[in-house]
Amino acid sequence: MWKKDDLMKLTELMESEYANVTSASFEKLHKRDTKGLENITLAFEEVMKYPYSLETSFTKFEWSVQNIINTIPAIEGKKFDPEDITAFSILLDAFEDRSAFNKAGIFLTDLVEAHSQNRRSDNKNNLFDHTNKLSENKDKNQEKNKTNEEEYTIITENYGKRIHHFQYLGYHLTSATIRVLGNCGNDCGAFLEGGSLIIQGNVDSFCGREMEKGSIHVLGNAGANIGTHMKNGSIHIDGNAFSSVGKRMKKGKITIQGNCGIRGGENMEGGIIHIYGDSEPYLGLEMTGGNIIVEGNAKEVYHIHNGRIDVNGETCTLQKGRRSSRVYHRGKPMSE
Repeated sequence: MWKKDDLMKLTELMESEYANVTSASFEKLHKRDTKGLENITLAFEEVMKYPYSLETSFTKFEWSVQNIINTIPAIEGKKFDPEDITAFSILLDAFEDRSAFNKAGIFLTDLVEAHSQNRRSDNKNNLFDHTNKLSENKDKNQEKNKTNEEEYTIITENYGKRIHHFQYLGYHLTSATIRVLGNCGNDCGAFLEGGSLIIQGNVDSFCGREMEKGSIHVLGNAGANIGTHMKNGSIHIDGNAFSSVGKRMKKGKITIQGNCGIRGGENMEGGIIHIYGDSEPYLGLEMTGGNIIVEGNAKEVYHIHNGRIDVNGETCTLQKGRRSSRVYHRGKPMSE
């Protein structure tokens, strides 16, 4: 369990660095109300007992969580508050073991899911009226509005180089909002099913991979392959994005306020990619559907099978020797 010195250090850190967002957490710890934090720690220690098996096939994009599923029963029955989740996200810095740290993203997501679902369960008497379809839809809409008001803060600013191992935050998240103060590792928001992620920092590769709905807002820059196999929802990047943005995406929208790296929209099948800066070469590589809009310049647009690319900047160049009726430069098709 946490030592007195650890908690004192945490309270000092919250008071000096994160007072605006963790005041409630600080008040609890200041009063030595650490029961919720202790419950979370016990659950995490339970999860660490299981072998780490989190494998991704980059060819078939298959997913296996196996022993990580033990996260859920470890959490069940333990009481904690959003402030405890925030405090634990800071104290995770104490877990030096890489395999344990790799589990932290999914674990924190499950904490948010568990608390959010319990909160909604406590506030409802009869959510589903199976004899009245109209009543069922009404209750669902009311619950949807409630989840939008739930926000959980996770702090990663002190993780340093280990941020690359802080993966899969927001994995299969179905409700609530997670606000991250700091950066996130790979697969942030992967398989997102609802709710939203707000990242007040940068994200590594595969952000929003195979997400089905919900929203991701990154206030910094993004790595490669954001929105890969994206099925719906929205991703907004305030900064720049690296290569293969929206690779094989089917629906949804990706907005990049800065510049887009090479192979933007690679094998894109549908949806919208809106780039407010410039795009690097091989834009629309082998795309078969969807729409890419570039407000800046496009250095080289590759061969596209279907879909449409609109470039509104001063320059737009096609792959050498090609013309395309599906690429428009300031409203004029480049087949002319």
